Amino acid sequence: MSPGQPTSGPDGAPGDPGRSPGGKSGSGSRKGRTGPGKAGRGSARLGEVLGALLSQRRYARTLALESFRVAWSQAGGDRLEGRTRVANFRDGTLTIMVASAALRYELSAFGGADLLARLKADPAIPDVQKLVFRVGNIEA
Repeated sequence: MSPGQPTSGPDGAPGDPGRSPGGKSGSGSRKGRTGPGKAGRGSARLGEVLGALLSQRRYARTLALESFRVAWSQAGGDRLEGRTRVANFRDGTLTIMVASAALRYELSAFGGADLLARLKADPAIPDVQKLVFRVGNIEA
């Protein structure tokens, strides 16, 4: 071949020999990559372990929230039972969903301290430091 003459690649198309049409040379494999099948086995195991862990954490979280629901039902009594629900507990803060803005204001301004004291007295739940009331869907 003389300089300036077009050359053909491995597939017969014009281009540099040894280069793929995308412009990359070599077989396209990356350094550090393991052989076929090896990466898949480790990934499947990791996926199974992560799936099981997440399932257990969700289950544990559901059980923990259930204990808060029971405690909240006892602290709030019949007056709040159909109009509120436990939404979340994180870092000492118990979040309660309420049915209306008026109820949120009433609980925040007048009833929150008494309800918090009742929850703190319950030995069945972790230490609740703060109550937060949010207006939202109370259907669980």
